[in-house]
Amino acid sequence: MNPQPIFIKRAGRRIGVSLASRVRYSGMREAEAMIVNISVYGLRAQCAVAFRRGDLISIALPSIGMARAKVAWCHSGHFGAVFSNAVDIMNLMLAPDQHSKPPLSLIRAR
Repeated sequence: MNPQPIFIKRAGRRIGVSLASRVRYSGMREAEAMIVNISVYGLRAQCAVAFRRGDLISIALPSIGMARAKVAWCHSGHFGAVFSNAVDIMNLMLAPDQHSKPPLSLIRAR
């Protein structure tokens, strides 16, 4: 018997962004991240940490604060996560300019 692949259906329209952020994981460890797209239900980000599917994280969102999420996938320096609670991204889009410089470590990685 061949196992069937698991497909994760995205809920909500993703909006392309470039937001410097910080991710908390494994208790109080932190890492820089660059959010590259976001929706009410989740996000995709670039980060040097190799998360595993199912890892619980908190990620800083401008004008919103820390949002709890569960990692859905991680590959080649990017990860996708589903928020524990829906996020009001209109507050995020109205935040002061957060689209400036990415963290230095992400600039060097390109």
